[in-house]
Amino acid sequence: MKKRLISLILAAIVLLSCAFAEESQSEEYLLPYIDLYAVPLGDNAIFEIPNEWGYQTSDAADVPPMTSLLTDQNQMVMAMKLPADWEATDASDALGIQSFIVEGTALMLGLTTPQSTRLQEMTINDMPAVLVEMNGQGFDILWIGDSGDLYFFLFPNDDDALVQQMIAVAQSLCVFHRKGEQVNPASDFAYTADGGEVTITDYIGTSEHVLIPDAIDGLPVTALGHRAFYEKTVTTVVVPDSVTEIGAACFSGDNYLVSLKLPDGLKRLPPASLESCMRLYDFDLPQSLEKIYSSVFEFNYYLTHLTLPSSLTEIEQLNFIGLYGLQSLTLAEDNAAFKLDETNGLLMTADGTRLLHCFSDIVPAEEIILPEGVKIVDPFAFHYDYDVKRIVLPEGVETIGAMAFAMCPNLTEIVIPASVTNIGVMDGLEGRTGIISYKRNVIVTPEGCPAWNWAVETGATVKSPEEN
Repeated sequence: MKKRLISLILAAIVLLSCAFAEESQSEEYLLPYIDLYAVPLGDNAIFEIPNEWGYQTSDAADVPPMTSLLTDQNQMVMAMKLPADWEATDASDALGIQSFIVEGTALMLGLTTPQSTRLQEMTINDMPAVLVEMNGQGFDILWIGDSGDLYFFLFPNDDDALVQQMIAVAQSLCVFHRKGEQVNPASDFAYTADGGEVTITDYIGTSEHVLIPDAIDGLPVTALGHRAFYEKTVTTVVVPDSVTEIGAACFSGDNYLVSLKLPDGLKRLPPASLESCMRLYDFDLPQSLEKIYSSVFEFNYYLTHLTLPSSLTEIEQLNFIGLYGLQSLTLAEDNAAFKLDETNGLLMTADGTRLLHCFSDIVPAEEIILPEGVKIVDPFAFHYDYDVKRIVLPEGVETIGAMAFAMCPNLTEIVIPASVTNIGVMDGLEGRTGIISYKRNVIVTPEGCPAWNWAVETGATVKSPEEN
């Protein structure tokens, strides 16, 4: 097995070499406010690594899902998923995958093997796990079993700090859409029945994986109430097609929620319904969705993709704050309410009058010139745009929302036309607030216009176009 282990390590080195030749993903999508980052392992699992680490995943069809990691101390470690139904290929045989499957299966059955020494047994997210030392090879492997599927983390064992760190990384493994999952019993929920329909008002069960029943006591479950899953510690929730309504803040604050399946018939996402679900990773919007109320996606750090369906006609403010891990935003081709400027990462209403957000993590740019016709710049529209240095608003803009340019550390010039009359405003907010965070965020606007007067009143640095 030693030769097989060396082959696997060499494959990981090749992966990392390719990754860092182009620049590692962890550097490209470094999150500003949290210390950990979600890394995929196959199509139904993620684990968390420190923000300072680099990683590269393999999507080759002829080898099992594999992720190679490079620590901040330049130590190479790796993770792999071995599916129970894996069929050998020439490439996987060259890496000795079959010998790993045999080894891991034996260990999960409680057996000992000549290749390894059992060090510690544990449970990780309801899954059995065992830490072993690979005899005479300088590596430990932490194995995790899930209904025949095997996951393992391989790392050098000559650094006790790294060993403990890797155990913590492995313990963050979350597998969603697990095999053999069953619908939760009615006793896991508090609920009310009215008019022949059931509304779930609270989740009181203990399982981390929740499959909501489509009927309770013979009545259809049609709604999830206000805060039904508020600040719970569940990792997976599947909502049945019978549900047509969810309440405000329904899943808000569930920092453990990784996978959420909503029914395609759902037409509205109420205020803060997914707010601060920081680990939400596996999620798609319902295909019949018509309206997204305020703050639905706020601080969904791990969300990597978002597709706005053709049925969507309304998006309220404050929906895209803190989506620091977002790597792709897609707008359905036949959506008539919005348009997406993919060159500059600008999401706007179809008539071009309202800028909802600039997705700078997807399309970084040092200069952004908004197109003619824009009248409203939403609150937090450019929030935490790390790359931008200059933003130009066209003549005709009337409203700049609260904190529109906040937390832009390299922004040195914001050109604001005389047409702007409302500054620092937001739906539901009385009065006005700031639009910038730093003294170096210089406002360039005609002297005596509303933006000039606002800058003088608030102490912002301001210059006229003639001075600039």
